[in-house]
Amino acid sequence: MNNPNILPSDIPLNSAARAHQRVSGEPLGDKEIAILLRLSIGKLLQLLSQRLEPYGLSSSGYIGMMMLLGANKQSLNPSELAAMIGERRANMTRICDELVNHGLVVRRTDPDDRRRVNLSLSDEGLALLATIQPQSKDEIEKIFAIFAPEEKRQLTSMLSRLNHHLDSMI
Repeated sequence: MNNPNILPSDIPLNSAARAHQRVSGEPLGDKEIAILLRLSIGKLLQLLSQRLEPYGLSSSGYIGMMMLLGANKQSLNPSELAAMIGERRANMTRICDELVNHGLVVRRTDPDDRRRVNLSLSDEGLALLATIQPQSKDEIEKIFAIFAPEEKRQLTSMLSRLNHHLDSMI
């Protein structure tokens, strides 16, 4: 029987709690944080993908384009880009191929090392980011409007600490 008070995000969390209880005989503990982070990231990427669909752009492609724009020389090789956005190198090849085929990114041979290829945004890619960015900003503000400014600062600080800690463990 469906309980109208249970939200879709409660279902995997409740399932994980039951599974953990059955395996270990204990409650989730800190694993609940990891599960909630995973669920939140999945929903954020789903929302991003929905907003980018009209532009024929994937969330990984968009994030990659933003990383290229923010890079020191606005250019990165595919391995650097993959590391920055958390993609496997093989998947990054597919993403880069899509961006190049859509005319959003250009590949150029590195003048210092002809074996190496660098990626940079095309004029079309820059124009697309200029179109998408205001909408993206509004969407992010709507998502995080549930938090007071101090809560946002605390969340940012805690997530930053977690990311630095995870960097030291990898």
